[in-house]
Amino acid sequence: MQGSVLLRRQRQYQQIERKFRAEPVTPRIKAMQVEAWSAVGGKEILDRFQREWEGLVAFGQVFTKEKKPPSYLNRMLPYCNRIGLVASDAISYFDVPDAQAQKLWQRFWLNAGESMLLCRKGLSYLNTNQQKKAHDALAKSLREVSAAHRLSQALDSRIEQVKTAGGM
Repeated sequence: MQGSVLLRRQRQYQQIERKFRAEPVTPRIKAMQVEAWSAVGGKEILDRFQREWEGLVAFGQVFTKEKKPPSYLNRMLPYCNRIGLVASDAISYFDVPDAQAQKLWQRFWLNAGESMLLCRKGLSYLNTNQQKKAHDALAKSLREVSAAHRLSQALDSRIEQVKTAGGM
């Protein structure tokens, strides 16, 4: 008896659910949503990441061109920490209101966060004279941050596509 009551209630809820299903979002509304996502903080997070990326690239150029000693790499720590803060802010920020852009966003902050963890690990190895482990961790960190950079650019492009499709 109790099972039949539950089945009847379930059918009632399913009928209500069908009546109140949201209509697909128009391209204009989606464009407005992604614009709002950008305007209230998404773009600022991406811009901060871009600044840290550019600083890290410049740091790497100095390191290689001037043939600095391995200990010079400890100066990477502030970049790593700031990229970690960007990743943390991105994780706690709300989802991008476009499924394709949201996938890019998630991969972005995962790569950025992993980069920071590997950077810290590499510098820790460096400070304990474990050169091979330091090299491997720092090289992987740079690959992760490079991937995050490509994802941030792809996300910017996707947001522009959505806005253009919505007439913005």
